[in-house]
Amino acid sequence: MKKLICILLVAILIPGCSRVSSDKIITLASSSEVRDVFIAQVMSYILEENGYKVERKYYLKSEDLQKKLEDGSIDLYSGYLDNVYKNILNGNDNVFGTKKYQLVCRGMKQHNTVVLGKTLASSSLGFAIDRKIAEYYKIKKISDLKKNAPFLKFAYDESYKGTSYGEKRFNEKYGQMKWKSITSQKYDQKELNILSGYADVITCDATDPMMEKGNVGILKDDKKAFRDFNNIIFMANSDYVTKHSNLEHIFDRFGNKLSTRLLREYLAKIDTEETEVKNIATRFYINEIH
Repeated sequence: MKKLICILLVAILIPGCSRVSSDKIITLASSSEVRDVFIAQVMSYILEENGYKVERKYYLKSEDLQKKLEDGSIDLYSGYLDNVYKNILNGNDNVFGTKKYQLVCRGMKQHNTVVLGKTLASSSLGFAIDRKIAEYYKIKKISDLKKNAPFLKFAYDESYKGTSYGEKRFNEKYGQMKWKSITSQKYDQKELNILSGYADVITCDATDPMMEKGNVGILKDDKKAFRDFNNIIFMANSDYVTKHSNLEHIFDRFGNKLSTRLLREYLAKIDTEETEVKNIATRFYINEIH
């Protein structure tokens, strides 16, 4: 019944579905990551609301997306700011936020690509904590860690030690911590480092839905050390945008709604064995966009 209601509501909320212009057909793609499929599905609803007929090509290889965009095989996909900066534009400067975004927008023009905008959500470095420990020490944000660090076991991954925006950036913004113990993570399945008692605080991807389940929670990046490092951005074929200028601001509303926290919370609702990604994307569209 809930699934039927969602479908009916989407049909009502997308007035352009039944009167699509023949020149407003767009091929929307995504990688095989659940997060990217979720974002693409929400994008498809916004496009349909604006009168586009969407041809969906999900679950593609991530390394093929930009090639397909440039040759016109697809028209649109969501990418990641730092990934584009480093892997496509070969950038190596330690830049953040608006500066990095502007560099990517300018640089991608040479790759037959227009960056249509970005979301608040950023696949950046996050810090997860045992919720019981957080409650006991009254820790709600990253800056709360410093006075409590002597009582906490800290475990890091390569995103912390192996990159210029990790430990160095953390110490610059929050100050050096005197942890009870500090070691590399023992388990690849990150939440197990906390659930097993191996660590009290761990580094992770701030959009990881497993950091939103059970006895694990993400701390607020209150000094914005990592918030604007690897934002999700919207990449479109330049030739297609030239013909469809209204695409330029079509995702502004979505970008301003989709925060790192909100993305993580909705992804945490997805059980790939029981719930389709489409259903959760529909709920996001209805609850957050409208």
